[in-house]
Amino acid sequence: MFVNSMSDLFHEQVPVSFIADVFKVMMQTPRHTYQILTKRAERMAEWPGPWTRNVWAGVSVEDRRNLPRLEHLMRCETFTRWVSFEPLLEDLGDIDLDGIDWVVVGGESGPRRRPFDHAWARSIRDQCVVRGIPFFFKQGSDLKPQAQPWLVEEDGTRWIWHQYPGDLSEPRMVTAYDMEDEGIANDTSVLEGRQAGAASDL
Repeated sequence: MFVNSMSDLFHEQVPVSFIADVFKVMMQTPRHTYQILTKRAERMAEWPGPWTRNVWAGVSVEDRRNLPRLEHLMRCETFTRWVSFEPLLEDLGDIDLDGIDWVVVGGESGPRRRPFDHAWARSIRDQCVVRGIPFFFKQGSDLKPQAQPWLVEEDGTRWIWHQYPGDLSEPRMVTAYDMEDEGIANDTSVLEGRQAGAASDL
């Protein structure tokens, strides 16, 4: 379960009492796995918990400027640490991923999405593979969220990378059937063309 998927549990305006209540519920429901993702990594690192095994602590890192969030994540007394490099906005170079249990990468979606290069994602993927860290590629940069859930290699082939902590499943190549199955709903060139046509008729 994604905790506060449209907000940030450790935002400075979230009361301590509210955070404590959330952790109490998570502790009382060990049958569920809870994924916390924050940009306030320093506050999360200072939170005493209890950090039970079903609570995963994660941070968002979009660019080099925010790489220090990883240092705060390592201070968090949790059993599972994960990083969401999303939306990935630039090449991050060599990353210190020691102690990281899961990595998620994705581009930005929406009409105002910023540029995304699959080479940036491949670099992170390669670093994960070397370290044996599960890698999950969520999406490329597209008008619709998760419309391109494949990582594009240098040779143009597309691959589905959906690994999780404890599950290093082999990536799967995207076939022509997969592309047809995505259909016109995920063809953003068509969608954007239709929008442009509609605008010109106004």
